[in-house]
Formats: sequence, structure tokens, C-alpha cells
Amino acid sequence: MANRVTQHAVEVLRSTTPVARVTQESLEVLRNRPANSVGLTQAPVEVLRKHAFPAYLTQQPVEVLRAADVAIVTQTVLEVLRRSTPLLFTQYAIEVLGTTAVALKHILTQQVVEILRQRAVYATGPGNGGETFSLQLAPSGTTETATLAATMNAGDTVVELTGTAGLPASGGFCLHIDDEVIYVTPVGGDFYRAVRRGVSNTVVAAHAAGASAVWTDYYDMAVASESDIAKSFTYSIDGNTYFAWLVAFDSSQAYFGGDRYATRIAEFLGVFPPGDNTTSKMDGSQPSGSFAPLGVTDDCPSGITVPARIVTDIVTGDVALLRYTNVEAGILTLGSRSTMIQSWYGFSRRDGLNNDVTATDPSGTVVDAVADVESHDVPLLTTTMPGTDRTYTYGPPRFSDKGWPIGVLAVRQGTRRVPHWVSTDWHDFSYVYSGFHEDATFAQVIINRNGFAYAGVVEESVDLPGSQDITGPNATWDDSSYFSSSAWYVGIFVGAVLFVGPGLNGTANVPPPGSAPLPVVSPGSSTGTGPGSTPPGGSLEGGEGGNISPPESAAERFSVVMV
Repeated sequence: MANRVTQHAVEVLRSTTPVARVTQESLEVLRNRPANSVGLTQAPVEVLRKHAFPAYLTQQPVEVLRAADVAIVTQTVLEVLRRSTPLLFTQYAIEVLGTTAVALKHILTQQVVEILRQRAVYATGPGNGGETFSLQLAPSGTTETATLAATMNAGDTVVELTGTAGLPASGGFCLHIDDEVIYVTPVGGDFYRAVRRGVSNTVVAAHAAGASAVWTDYYDMAVASESDIAKSFTYSIDGNTYFAWLVAFDSSQAYFGGDRYATRIAEFLGVFPPGDNTTSKMDGSQPSGSFAPLGVTDDCPSGITVPARIVTDIVTGDVALLRYTNVEAGILTLGSRSTMIQSWYGFSRRDGLNNDVTATDPSGTVVDAVADVESHDVPLLTTTMPGTDRTYTYGPPRFSDKGWPIGVLAVRQGTRRVPHWVSTDWHDFSYVYSGFHEDATFAQVIINRNGFAYAGVVEESVDLPGSQDITGPNATWDDSSYFSSSAWYVGIFVGAVLFVGPGLNGTANVPPPGSAPLPVVSPGSSTGTGPGSTPPGGSLEGGEGGNISPPESAAERFSVVMV
């Protein structure tokens, strides 16, 4: 009977019961024990650590600790849980422990907070970042294949394999089994915990024994759309129809051989209906357009993809896939990934003779020239793009297309605040960050205003076509001790202006100072609004962003990571 099982019984289990005998039922007994919770101390947790089969350690031990006296939930107990239940806590469990953290500030140290932070498996969306969980990629150009030892049902959370010698012995990674991608962590032997099923917009399904389980050198991050984005719209001012495009801006931290490694989105694969990765709503995948830097470095990473044209209206719930690829000869571990996907209206693709191939050639040229810069311990972040780098927007004797400088400004804030930046000629739009923890990053979408017309006033900062050099993003930080970077390029566009549409993954939940409103164009719209309809941010030039304070307590840190 449950009311007869006390700490003494647990101590007996510790000394006599074989490993296989301490199962989920034992945890249920502890969970439903009587009011003698004062008897539940570190000892039962030690028993679970030494005797219980790891696959059975779920949220229940956390529930037990929650019901126990607060005074006995100490750092030692959490250290035991860290060693015995990697990546198994749910968001609810973290919230429980987060409440404990507030009550026990003298017991739960920064180290414990970091332990609990690592339990946060997925954190997606605007305002808090793309993803925060670590993910290992196989060496470049290689795959490792194991075999499913037993049938795996759609609801199973344990993967049993054979032939696992080539798989990581610790840490998380993804397995491709049939058409499903599963994020797993090693449990011991040939057993793996399926932390998340149906990753990368795949469908959770049953798998037969003997199916291949493949670890690859790439990972496709899924970003669900929170907006309706039309494939085109007709501008009521000039009567012209503008095609819609998507650009992914990111700041993605990785690690190689224990060192920081700057990486970026290698390819924007497309936007797909939920669970269907075969029917893209774009006319082709697009590679990275500009990034800074790439490789082992302490510099902060930033990246921006080549614009991808939308050919079918995107609706809320559709899923964008962004591919990260390991280019190194050893295992690469992805870290915090801050990603914002922004829509635009009016880009143009050109062939080598400057013919318009927007609707016919997904590989046509839409990016005229690229620039990037990374720095540390300097107040001003800027780089110069020589006019001679451009072909399509240079003017005679070259081509005379219109162009617009567009990019991303990134900073690694870690556990500190996001510093404040200002620019006299580059304006801020959507932003995204991945929380506040080791090597967390912040990415801001920025554009040079470039001949922007409003109420008869035309800005004169960069007027393309033209042969002049261009500088950017000319951002001055209020604290120069951070690592920062920027990646930007000149995109070719048609019409009177390049329109800014809605962000695919929503609008940031705390607008930075001076942020401009973004026009929303719903599928099927015959008219739309553009940046020229209202003065952005109260001024025609310049922008600012950042200045986001870090959490003031452990519990706030949990909420930032888990939103």
C-alpha cells in the first residue's frame, strides 16, 4: 500500500533491489506517498540515480520534490537530477523548480540555474529567439546509420537501436527514421530518449524494427508562420503589382572542439504546409547571401539569406525550413539560434544581360554586392562597400538598376542586457533574441533608407543606381565591450520603392525604441500599404534598437528561455 512506503522502504530498495526492479511504479509510489513528506530527503533521489532505469525518470521525481518540504530541495538534489535525467524536464517541471529558485536564492546558485536552463528543449518565436537547445551535427559529408531494434510506436519516447558505435555518446542530436526526424539524447547502452518527435516539420509515425536511424551533417530548423503573407499585391498609389519575397536574418552560435564557432543558415529551403515538406510555397530554395564571420572565433555571428520569392499565399501555421550544415571535418554543436524571417515586396531577379527573370529563373541575380563586418571593443560598427563591387546598381557604363542596402545587426549579450544602438542613416525593423544565458544573441533587421519618398521628400543618403561607396550599418553602441557583427547586401528592386511586409514569425513582443510599424498584407488583398504610407518612427532617417534588460531573478530567466 502506498501509505506504508516510507523512506525506510526506499533505503531497503537501495541496498537490495536489482536495477531492473526499480521502475515507473516505484516513482508513482513516491509521488502518492502520505503526508510524511518530511521523510523524503536526498536519499530517495540517490536511490533513483543509482538504481532506476533512466528511461523511467520523467517529471514524477520533480513532482515529488515539489510536494516535499522546500528546505530539503537543495543544490545537491538538483545536481543528482542533472546527472540522472538529462533533458527530460517539461516546461511545467521547470516552472516548478523556477518557483523553488525564487524561494531559495541562497541555495540555488548560478550553476543550478544553468542546469535548469539546459532542460529547456524548445524555445521559438519572436522576442525570445529561434531555438536554445544544443544539437550535434555529424562531420561534413558523412552520415552514421544505426538500426531500430524494436518496433517504435507513434507515442513511444524511448528508441532502442543496434549498431550505435558511430552515434554521439552524450548530448542531443537528430535521428532520421523513415520520414520522421526525432531529437534524441543517449540514455545508456543502445537506448535513447526521444525528447521531441516530428522535428523539422515531419510527421510523428510508427516505425518497424529494422528501420534505419540516420545521423546527418545538417539540421532543418522549423519556424511556424504567425502571419498571412500574400504572394503579391497591387499598390493603390501606382497601380503596379509587386511580388512577395522572404529573407531570413539570423545570429547563430555553434561550438567546435570546445571553442566558439560562428555559423549561419546555409540554405532557406522553403515554406511548407504543416507536415508536408514536398510542396514549397516558394519558387526555389535560396542560399546564404552574406554572413560574418564563419569558423572558430569569439566574434559574434550574423547572416542573411538571398531573397526567396513566394508563389503561393502563406497562411498562419505554414512552416519555414532553414538548413544548418556542418562544413567541418569533426562534430559541430549548434547553440543558440536567433532567427527572424521578414517579408518584402518588390525585389527583382536579373540574368547576365540584365533581363528581368523574376518569374522564370529562381537562380537569377537579386543580390548585387555583399558586405560584412565583425568587431569587439569598439563603439562604432561599420564597413565600406566600394562602388566598384556593384554591377547592376552602379550605373553607366554598367547596368542602372535600383538597389537597396538591407542587412542584420547582431550582438552577443549572454546574461547581460542587450546594449542600445543608434544609427544616423540605417533604420531598425523586426528583431529577435534567444534569451539571456551563455552566448545568447540578439539580431536586428536593418535597412538603409535609400531615396525613400514621403510627402514629396526624398532621402539622399544612398541613391542607386550610382557609383558611390556605401557604408553600413553605422551603428554606435552605448557599451563597446560586447562582440557584435553585421552582414548586409544591396538587393535589386523594381518600382518606386521596396515595401516591408510582415514578419513570418510574428512581430517582436517588446518593440525597441523608435521601432517602425510594419504593414500587413493579407492573402488576396488587391491593395496594400507600404512604408510610404506613414512616417516610420517619427523620422525619415536613422534608427535605434536593443536596450533590453536581462532578467533580475532565476524565475524570470526561466520565463525568458521558455516563452
